Amino acid sequence: IAYYVGIDDNKAVAYGLPRRTFSRSAAAKLWETPLQKGHYYASPVLLDGTLFGVRQSGRMVSLDAKTGEIQKEQLFDEMHQRFGQIYAPLAIAGNRLYVFSDNGSVLVLQPTKAFKELGMNHIEKLRSGPLFDGNRIYLRGMRHLLCIGNK
Repeated sequence: IAYYVGIDDNKAVAYGLPRRTFSRSAAAKLWETPLQKGHYYASPVLLDGTLFGVRQSGRMVSLDAKTGEIQKEQLFDEMHQRFGQIYAPLAIAGNRLYVFSDNGSVLVLQPTKAFKELGMNHIEKLRSGPLFDGNRIYLRGMRHLLCIGNK
């Protein structure tokens, strides 16, 4: 299944893909859900049947991956005011959902449809996605390669 959040800036769509050969005509639309209009640059992530997406401005959305039904939509005010713009893909590692903004803020959430905030950190400006390796996170900032983790 291929999931798109923010296609045409106003909907989420799921396509069932064939197992052997791929052609556009072979992909079957499974569901389509209207979303609040906005730019969705960050790639969504899927965990335990929940699809997570985020708008450039910081509005998070969780959808049921089987039906496309919106489970929750929430604007994080502090994300919108202090967070800058969101371009980097969402990331899940362990039991954490990470949202990275271009001004260096990192929002850490519990990966459930309720968006429980676990913390907010600030590093240098970035637009790239993270790489997780064991207990370390590697990030390419605008000026440095960063490694965050335990010794």
